[in-house]
Amino acid sequence: MTDDDTVQTYPEWKAAAEAFATDPVPYGALLEHEWFYRAFGIEPPDLAPSVAEFQKRQLKYLSCFKAFEKWLLEEQQMALRSRHGVGYEIVKPSEQARFAMGDLSEQLSKNFRKAGGRLLHTRLDELTHEQRRDHADAMARLAHLRAMSQPKKVMSLPAYKGPEGQFSAPPGAQ
Repeated sequence: MTDDDTVQTYPEWKAAAEAFATDPVPYGALLEHEWFYRAFGIEPPDLAPSVAEFQKRQLKYLSCFKAFEKWLLEEQQMALRSRHGVGYEIVKPSEQARFAMGDLSEQLSKNFRKAGGRLLHTRLDELTHEQRRDHADAMARLAHLRAMSQPKKVMSLPAYKGPEGQFSAPPGAQ
């Protein structure tokens, strides 16, 4: 019990889930960071008296937020899109697939660059022949995975000049 004789929900993110379920927010709405701090019952870190307290509040917020975000997606089928420095937008269902694939594409690109850098900047002169072969195989696998993850480029066929000198589709392409 607290000072005002109300029962607090634990973990704190569940209180935010209950508040959200009671008063749902429409698609496209922006939930500001302050909404989350209030809903989680956490004091904003910028009001913390010390660096240690600041970090403690940030960690608590992140822990609560990740659990709430998971609940929102799995139980309410609503995704959150970050709006840097402001909060999170509730993604409309018509945009959720594009959002999910865009996020995946960004993460894949980031991880391909990271792995590529690690492979590229290896001291090959310190590897045995077998280790060099494994390293070359890893580079080839990475290149193959990256190529598979890229959208396929469709090549158009050149125009076909028919027997009468007119352009048409090539034979058998109709």
